[in-house]
Amino acid sequence: MISSAIALAASKKESDGSQPTYRFSGDAELLTQFIDRGLSITDKNPALNASFLFNLGQQFRAGFWGTNVSNVTTTDDNLWLKLMMEIHVDFSNDSIFKIYIQDDHFYKSDLRNGQQFGLKFDFRSYRTHLEWMNNYQGTKTDAIYFKLGKTFPLYRGIVPEISAGYTMQKASEYLNYLDIKASASYSITSTFDIDGGITAVSNSTQFNGRGDPAVYLGIKLNY
Repeated sequence: MISSAIALAASKKESDGSQPTYRFSGDAELLTQFIDRGLSITDKNPALNASFLFNLGQQFRAGFWGTNVSNVTTTDDNLWLKLMMEIHVDFSNDSIFKIYIQDDHFYKSDLRNGQQFGLKFDFRSYRTHLEWMNNYQGTKTDAIYFKLGKTFPLYRGIVPEISAGYTMQKASEYLNYLDIKASASYSITSTFDIDGGITAVSNSTQFNGRGDPAVYLGIKLNY
């Protein structure tokens, strides 16, 4: 009887978030094309993205994320692997602060390898993102990215979002640019989502077609 009560109390303590959890998590997503900050990373070809992370308690996790890439430079890169560490601070149920460090590795070419340091802050339906990177588009120069977004939660798991980001960089061969995205996600179950969106950027001609207005669809499995 006593042991049953202890087990029940321990289960409740873990479920209400007051006890750290140590587990693996991640996601896998199939996309019609992978667009990041308004640019097609896969040259308008389909993409498969996946992450695998170990949660060390509720505040810290580390692992990797990867995707296929296709001729995004003059060299035929066919894999982008990102090693990452994140720290989460949940001020409340609707206020979350995240700090992250990421280390990028591209194969076959190492031209665009680099690191990023970023901050994300979500407050209710508002999203903010600030990131510093040390090798923008393989130019070996620094860049800063800032984004603001807002979600509009609807009923039955449908969540539209509108966001705008701005990239400021030091490379002489590129201009600073604005990217705008309208997207929506639909949670079919707690582990299965459908995503879609449309994007556009300013100064798009400097990206050789990768910055053209684009539409994408995706199917995501969370685990």
